[in-house]
Amino acid sequence: MGYEGTADFVLMMERWFNIVTCKITYPNASMDDERITWLREFFAKILAWKRDSERRKEPKRMMATPTMEGLIFTSNNMIGLWDRLLKEMPRIALGTFTQDVLEAFFGNLRQLGRRCQNPDVSQVAYNIHHMTQRRALKRSAEAIINNK
Repeated sequence: MGYEGTADFVLMMERWFNIVTCKITYPNASMDDERITWLREFFAKILAWKRDSERRKEPKRMMATPTMEGLIFTSNNMIGLWDRLLKEMPRIALGTFTQDVLEAFFGNLRQLGRRCQNPDVSQVAYNIHHMTQRRALKRSAEAIINNK
């Protein structure tokens, strides 16, 4: 039965995702943390897998190239980021470094732009101002409601 390898791969990818998106409730405080050790081992394993696939010229043994390169790039940089930031900060929760916030911001900008595919600087500035004002009004309304 060939499901063991697939199950191991799925569990490995779940672990990788949980490590690189760790939340503030489970921050990392040391380079000796087991998550960093695991991430280093994962990085070495995925890099060896890529090299082996390239050497054998068997691209079907490898996942999609952009996915593989993204895993290698992200894993390597997360290790370096942890190392650098832990020299300056007591704890790090890398979930706060994801691009979700940027995607949400630019998604809102696109939504405000409606059908305009190529907005100029003044249109973008207007939409950013609009988003800022909307957030300020929402916070003011929440403050008023909460004080009652």
